[in-house]
Amino acid sequence: MDLLGQLQSFVSTVDEGSFSGAERRLKVSQPAISQQISSLEAHTGKELLYRTSKGIKTTRAGDLVYSHARTMLDQSRLLHADLDALDTGMAGRLRISVGFLMGPLIVSPVLMELRRDYPQLDIISVMEDHLVDVVKQGYDLALRVGDLGGTDGFARRIGTVKTVLFASKEYLDRVGRPSSPKDLENMDFVQYREHRVKSGLVVINEGIAQKIAVNVSFTANNPQDLISAVQHGMGFSRGPLFVLGDKLASGEIETILCDFEVPDKPVYIVYPSRSALSRQSRLFIQKLMQKLEKFSHISISQNAIEEFYSDQQDMMPT
Repeated sequence: MDLLGQLQSFVSTVDEGSFSGAERRLKVSQPAISQQISSLEAHTGKELLYRTSKGIKTTRAGDLVYSHARTMLDQSRLLHADLDALDTGMAGRLRISVGFLMGPLIVSPVLMELRRDYPQLDIISVMEDHLVDVVKQGYDLALRVGDLGGTDGFARRIGTVKTVLFASKEYLDRVGRPSSPKDLENMDFVQYREHRVKSGLVVINEGIAQKIAVNVSFTANNPQDLISAVQHGMGFSRGPLFVLGDKLASGEIETILCDFEVPDKPVYIVYPSRSALSRQSRLFIQKLMQKLEKFSHISISQNAIEEFYSDQQDMMPT
């Protein structure tokens, strides 16, 4: 009996909400998937799925089987990854989703170093700023700054990124430099991705937070376009210091309202299952933490360091 195959068909059908979706994901015919699920129902002695006008839904027994099936499939994946590592030191696939903010400056160099040290690793780096579901979309890890969105994975906050308000000298010479948060309401705001600040911009002074309405004049879907828009005098914005440092030092842009702070952005690592974190993933996380510690405007959680470094021998290949 191919129990893992049955569980994979069942999980894929639930994730996709239909047999046709599972067919596309697994590249297996619908009749074959249906037969696998029927065999699983016979094995468990329970009805696991039923059809509705909106697609496939799970029964109570199906919910229970789905939860355990996820763990079993993750453990199977981890077993094969560790078996590969026994033969080659470190091999197998590592598929990572990372946003544009940390991708070019931080994650890409870490992955290149990892691939150089372990040439048998198959690394897939997907740089994207829309939120992903690491479980349903088959990622080993995702690195996210700010919002997490909906995911079935396990998220671990590993630190924060310091952010500031900034604008170009040309723009500030033209409209004036703000002396209070209220002045920001009469300035143009360049925002990162749609709807991010529709409820206002939060600023903090002496521990007291206040929300300021902003006039969004331009929206950019990646950090470089945002910085470029600000440099071209299209308004002020909020950005991470570790990205802006060189441009601030050169005088291309200036920080504004220096007596006020804006909230730091949280940094998360997201993975499908805490109990099935592969050696490849652990090694990447270890090298990532070492890289992040070198940036003065990124604060790493001591608890995260202790968690990911506490069993260093398990992280490193033999």
